[in-house]
Amino acid sequence: MPLARRYRADRIFEKRQLRGKRFTDTLDGRVTSKDGNRYGQVFANRQYFATVYPMDTKSKAGNALRTFCQEFGVPDRLTCDGSKEQTGKKTEFMQQVRKNDIDLHVIEPERHNQNPCEGVIREVRRKWFRTMVRSRVPRKFWDYGMRWVCEVMQRTSTHAGGRNGGTPIESVTGETADISEYLDFGFYDSVWYHENAGLGERLLGSVSRIVSEV
Repeated sequence: MPLARRYRADRIFEKRQLRGKRFTDTLDGRVTSKDGNRYGQVFANRQYFATVYPMDTKSKAGNALRTFCQEFGVPDRLTCDGSKEQTGKKTEFMQQVRKNDIDLHVIEPERHNQNPCEGVIREVRRKWFRTMVRSRVPRKFWDYGMRWVCEVMQRTSTHAGGRNGGTPIESVTGETADISEYLDFGFYDSVWYHENAGLGERLLGSVSRIVSEV
């Protein structure tokens, strides 16, 4: 038998698959943020995992889906409402659905109870409102604030949704979350800093901090 070289598919460039159902909906920030964002595309599951991608127009829902697939993986089944930004034939959202072979389920009109993501959005709003009031955060930072709220929710231990004390992000990545960087600062905390590469005097400043951006 002559020698032959057989090539195996290189899996490193393939996107991971997320088993189970995922839900998505568009959030209205109600004010235009400092970065010009007015909306956010939220992705969630029944294990209380949630993440949001701020955007300036609803038409960028497809860009948010592409980013979600790159960061976390391609969902087997995705549920959304029938908005034209998501279900239009030539939208970026539907192009990503077809490209990634996602089983898309569109809820019936006026049957919002069929999409659990709307309940997740209400919970994110409540947590952001409490943070905004407690830390006196300007409303125009809502896009940074809601992303921070979602990241904290992802890494908070819970017994809800059958997690048995685990964190929601474990249901997506399968890995134990590292919370050490989230313990140093909250959101919009007062911090001390030194100018001149640390050689200057100690000064007090107030910053909004998203850990994932650092």
